[in-house]
Order: sequence, then C-alpha cells, then structure tokens
Amino acid sequence: VSPPTPMPAFSIPGISGTRGSDADLRNKVTVIRFWASW
Repeated sequence: VSPPTPMPAFSIPGISGTRGSDADLRNKVTVIRFWASW
C-alpha cells in the first residue's frame, strides 16, 4: 500500500461565474461530488 499523496491543484468554474480552486478550500472540510448523466 502506497502512502497517501496530496491531491493535484485544480480550478473549477462556479455557478455564479467565478472560479474556485483548491487553495480556496484548504483547511476546510469539503465534499466534492462528481456527477454525470451517461
């Protein structure tokens, strides 16, 4: 088993048109839900 590694940096568009990044979420409890309509 490999030791855990940090998640890569990311930036995503928000609903209001602003961008969010991993730096905005640092030290906060966060749930990221991936969804797709396949």
